[in-house]
Amino acid sequence: MNRHFPIFVDMHQVPPLIVGTAPILAAKIRLLGKSASCIEVITGERDLPADFQLPGVRLLEGQSVRTAHRQFRGRPLIVIDCGDEKLNASHAA
Repeated sequence: MNRHFPIFVDMHQVPPLIVGTAPILAAKIRLLGKSASCIEVITGERDLPADFQLPGVRLLEGQSVRTAHRQFRGRPLIVIDCGDEKLNASHAA
């Protein structure tokens, strides 16, 4: 059985969403930046981490990682790593 499932996602109408500040998310942002002109990020912080500051990356200000689920509807792709396994699981449910 294959471990990977290739998918095709249109990220040009609605931007993908990144939730959290885990260092691995910087790699996800760089990868998404090759296909998406805009990537929205919820960190719960006032500023983007330095390694998230790439062209097309936009911080959704005033948003908490705890209430990030309010921004999920209609997103073509959501990547979550809040550094809290229970919170990650609740967002993924």
